[in-house]
Amino acid sequence: MFKVFLHSLTKSLLTLMVLSFLGLWVIDQIPGTAEDLGSDENTELIFKKENQIPLFYFSVFKEREKDQSIAWSDFIPQISWNANQNQYHQILTETSYSKKDGIPVYKKILQALSWTFALQLPAVILIFLLSWFLAVWVIQRNSKKWTESVVGVLTLLHAVPVFWFGSMLILFFANPDFLNWFPSMYLGDASLGGFSAWIQQPSCFILPLITLVLPSLAILFLLSYGGLHSALHQRFWMRAYSFGIPFKAGLKNEIYPHAFIPILAWIANAIPFLMAGSLVVESIFSIPGVGRLMYQSVAERDWPVAYWIFMVSAVFTLGGMMLADLIQWYLDPRTRKE
Repeated sequence: MFKVFLHSLTKSLLTLMVLSFLGLWVIDQIPGTAEDLGSDENTELIFKKENQIPLFYFSVFKEREKDQSIAWSDFIPQISWNANQNQYHQILTETSYSKKDGIPVYKKILQALSWTFALQLPAVILIFLLSWFLAVWVIQRNSKKWTESVVGVLTLLHAVPVFWFGSMLILFFANPDFLNWFPSMYLGDASLGGFSAWIQQPSCFILPLITLVLPSLAILFLLSYGGLHSALHQRFWMRAYSFGIPFKAGLKNEIYPHAFIPILAWIANAIPFLMAGSLVVESIFSIPGVGRLMYQSVAERDWPVAYWIFMVSAVFTLGGMMLADLIQWYLDPRTRKE
């Protein structure tokens, strides 16, 4: 198992290094900064800062001077070593600050992460429990009509755009003119974090959870149902069932372990997946999470915050993939090498 972990960790670190450089390079190509947007004297976006240090430890092409025309010699590789005088080294070794308000980037991201995880962790648990319950219920009924009905309803919910679904929930359940049952946003101090909001005002998470959970049920339900249905047609189940084992006891002892393998792999990747998809939900319900912070940072060209949110998302994604590999290696003997 140690070899599997070491191989997966090495692959993840190399991928993270490549992604971090590509993210920095892409951000460097985007015109405009936070200072440009707040300047009254210069209303045009600046494509390249003057005296900007190189991106990485080495450069492949020679930097052109401002307003210098492009020549054929500019495309000839000229590798030069930049030592620690580069943007990548400064980002890794120095504390980054927001260009908008001067707050350290790690403080803004930690506060946003508390809100995102306060919403995403219950959402992942609910998606798993509801999907598994529906899949087991359909398998036990063994009815084509019920299977098609459940698949049709979940597919319809999955096809509905998230922003429209969330807006409809606010219209009907957070509107004084209709059913004013839940608040459309958190009304307390947002700086306390998302987990404190669960204690002070848990009702503010009801509509966002419904918006996240219901459209996401279809994928995990089909995965759960497919795993259960496939295991029921394997020879080991037919042999066990022919010996007179009760159906429900056989499901629990023989079928569930096989069907859990792809589901647990999905759960390991669920949090980074939902983190990326929570931008719309957090914007609709005014939740100060990572998705909303990313949107605001890009709109305001607060690139230090945007870059580190990109890095945090990449870390969670690669960590989830590594965890999924280890879970599958542990649960499925077929993936192990002698």
